[in-house]
Amino acid sequence: MREGEMSDQFLKKNFWIYPTSAYFVLQESTINPNSLCIPRVFIWIPHKLQSNLNCPYCKSDIEVKGHCNNPRARRVVDLFDSFYLMTMRYVCKGSKKHFFNGYHDGFMKQINLDLQAEFPAVLTHKSGVSKSMIKLMRSAFQHGIGPHRMSKILRIMHIEIYDELQLQYYIALDNRRANPNLLSFFSNNSNVRPPAEFPKYDDRSTYNGFSPSANYLSYVYSCIISKLSPLIDQLISMLDGIILKDDHSFKIIDHMAKINGVSTFSCLYTMLNEYEEIRLMVLSHSKKMENLASQFNEMMNTYHKLGMPSPELFYTDNVVGDQVFLKEIIPSLCKDVKR
Repeated sequence: MREGEMSDQFLKKNFWIYPTSAYFVLQESTINPNSLCIPRVFIWIPHKLQSNLNCPYCKSDIEVKGHCNNPRARRVVDLFDSFYLMTMRYVCKGSKKHFFNGYHDGFMKQINLDLQAEFPAVLTHKSGVSKSMIKLMRSAFQHGIGPHRMSKILRIMHIEIYDELQLQYYIALDNRRANPNLLSFFSNNSNVRPPAEFPKYDDRSTYNGFSPSANYLSYVYSCIISKLSPLIDQLISMLDGIILKDDHSFKIIDHMAKINGVSTFSCLYTMLNEYEEIRLMVLSHSKKMENLASQFNEMMNTYHKLGMPSPELFYTDNVVGDQVFLKEIIPSLCKDVKR
């Protein structure tokens, strides 16, 4: 596909190129099963839609070098199948050493947010994952479905789509044998080749089915959370709470890496407000509250800076051991307390 043909797609007011529906492919006089294996393609040429784009390295003007050749299109894993992402390659006019693709991070940051929203994928080094799958992964991981189960679920959904196409193909062949038309009657001789078999799921030259591994899903999710962690921390710091409650959890420690067989942390401390929102979450070296003094001080400083009402009630499972520390850090807990 040339640049002009890719640009013409925008005249249709659509970023996507969809293959012909399987039913209409199977209505052709000669059925080619490879025609059922054509994937969706997403066309991304941002310079055709926004003019004020510069080199992400030196902010100089850019020019189009041509479409990407290695790879020509990048595979992106979706919920039920994979699609391919095609873009252009750009070169900086100020320095001919600066080459980059249309989905370069620095280049994407220059694009207007409403146009960025159309980009359908989160890219890794050589592949990518669709935003739809990211949304499903986030909900699944938060409700007990880990990457291993998620990998199996995705493989089942991908293979089901493959099986449906294969079944549709063989049903169409069976219908033609049961109800031959005039053309097939005259061509019914010994020189006619038997129908081709449907391509294998993992045949890279045709269907090229792919299901992501558990390690890959875990890596993608961890990378996304690491990028979002500053925003998550900022959001948590803006939460208030008049009624607080805490707990120490030890289960997560068993799933963390150890150094010479010894865990770096001993527990995960979590504090919730009256709305069950996480207000503080810290990996701690011990269960002593004194180890969390800096985090508590930062929390109370945020309360004062934002003018939040101070905590009035604190639930803990170790009242005798924690009360001295809590009264010192959160003096409002002693307000109107009668002994």
